[in-house]
Amino acid sequence: MEYTDQEFEGRKFENINFTDLSLLNASFTDCQFDSCNFSNTKVDGCKFQDIKFKNCKFMGINFSRLNTLIMSFDFEECLISNCVFLRLEIKETNFKGSQIKDCVFSEIDLTGSCFEETELIRTTFDEANLIKCSFKNAKNYDIDPAKNKIKNAIFSFPECLSLLKSYEINIE
Repeated sequence: MEYTDQEFEGRKFENINFTDLSLLNASFTDCQFDSCNFSNTKVDGCKFQDIKFKNCKFMGINFSRLNTLIMSFDFEECLISNCVFLRLEIKETNFKGSQIKDCVFSEIDLTGSCFEETELIRTTFDEANLIKCSFKNAKNYDIDPAKNKIKNAIFSFPECLSLLKSYEINIE
């Protein structure tokens, strides 16, 4: 199936392998993706509006290349690896139960987003707005409070102790 420059609304995509495919300038509105693979998918100019991703795999995607005028999506129990989220406004995005590995969230507004039960392995946050985000039961996050806004964010013990990592202190 051809996806470049195509429009899709209210569709459900299941077990589709988008690996190395082009979604250039495609438009997806009110769609659901279940168990799909987006490894090295070309997404320049692609629009994702009101999208639900469940059990999907994302590898090597630069989300900042999407059409950012109208963008909203949720990830549930997804594997997100080696992806870039740069200069985006994706408030209240759900990442619940996902595994996020080797990703970069930089100069991004994630206000009110949910990272509950998410594993954030070697993932960095830099100049991120994490106000009111929930990291309940999240693991392995690396967030420097001096470089990110974390007011009213929720963290669970003992993982919250990692917030002190940049201060090079010892806790016994």
